[in-house]
Amino acid sequence: MSSAKQQGSPPIVNRSAPSGTVVPVLVYEDVATAIDWLCGAFGFRERLRAAGRGAESCTLNSQLATEL
Repeated sequence: MSSAKQQGSPPIVNRSAPSGTVVPVLVYEDVATAIDWLCGAFGFRERLRAAGRGAESCTLNSQLATEL
């Protein structure tokens, strides 16, 4: 048993992960343009944007959120 559980400490929570139980994955050819459109059209909020390096300096991954 880990020392955290032995001492009654709460479990570690990944605060960078979305809080929802369903996390959809969508694939777009132009991620940056899709992010702008989704935020404008549906009111999503950008949580994270990851870009490539060097010749691949486009946006590769993003996390969007909405307030319910």
